[in-house]
This record gives sequence, structure tokens and C-alpha cells, in this order.
Amino acid sequence: SLQKVGAGGVWIGDNASLEHLQDLERLERIDGPLRIEKNGALANLDTFRRIESVGEAVVSENTALRELRLDIGLVSGDVIISDNPDLQTLEAFADLQSIGGNLKIERNRALGNLKGFTAKFNTIGSTLSIDGNGALTDVYDLAVNLLSVGCSVIVTNNISLSQCRAEDLDLFEFGGFVETIGGLIDIGDNSAEFDPCH
Repeated sequence: SLQKVGAGGVWIGDNASLEHLQDLERLERIDGPLRIEKNGALANLDTFRRIESVGEAVVSENTALRELRLDIGLVSGDVIISDNPDLQTLEAFADLQSIGGNLKIERNRALGNLKGFTAKFNTIGSTLSIDGNGALTDVYDLAVNLLSVGCSVIVTNNISLSQCRAEDLDLFEFGGFVETIGGLIDIGDNSAEFDPCH
């Protein structure tokens, strides 16, 4: 019956047999971080109703996780999705409107695309980092909706992502979709393969 958690947040970690989070289906708001880490049997991560807001969202080192469907409206801090080696589906953020901190999608070796971000999502307050996702071939769904990144955009070491696909996350004036980037733009060391995407 848990509905709200204060600044201390929620950490679900190091549970070798945990398969789902259905018992948290009434959760509506977390003022602090939501951290889901190192749960070796967790294959699907769904929220069964919209979580209005969280302070931070971290999904990391869940070795069996294949599908991520988090329905969150607002994240005031960071969103970090990292080191989930079997993660294939990121249909996660249909209602997400903005991220106050960083968005980091890193070292998810089976993740093929960034489908799941919709037109509701258009602002990252700090840095966007997409790094080391070996199967990633497409960032269009994120790029086409993203209007503003407060600090840097880093898209590197995604060995299946062609350079011109990666450049969808560049500034609009340079052929990308993003209207404003407040810091460094580092888009490189991705696939060297030719891709006639423009």
C-alpha cells in the first residue's frame, strides 16, 4: 500500500531472486532517489501506474534485465541506466517531461535503440551521455524530441552506431535536432561504417 516516500528514497538492491516489483504498484511519488541495482533475477522492470515524480532514477547492474518500462512524470535529478548487459527494450518514459540533472545511458551492451522517449520529453538540465552501448544503432526517438541540454552532449564508443545517426543529437544548425546545448559536444568514436541516413 506504499504511496509516497520522502527524501531518503527507495533502494532495491542485491536481491538474487527478486523477479518483479509488482508489490510497489501503488507508489506515486519519491522525493529522494529510486535506485534499482544488482538484482540478478529481475528480467522485467515495469511500473503499474504512473509515478508522478522521483528525485533520481538509477537502474544499474541488473544482469538479467531485458525490458525497462518505467512510467515517471518528472525526475528532478539524474537518470542513470547503466551496466545492464541484457537490456534490449527501453520503452520506459512515455510520460517523462524533463530531467533536472544528467541523463546517462552507458554500457548496456544489448540495447539497440532509444525508443520510449516521446514529444513530452524535451529538456535535460545537465549532461547527456550515451557511451559504450555496443548494439545501439539508433538514437532518433530521443533526438527528435529533445530541445535543450543544459551542459554537454557526449555520444561515444557505441560501436554499432553510425556517425551520421549519432549526429542526430548534435545542434540543429549542424544537422542535428537539438536546439540548445550549453556545453561541450563530443560525438565520436562510434561506428566507422558508412550509413546513408541523411
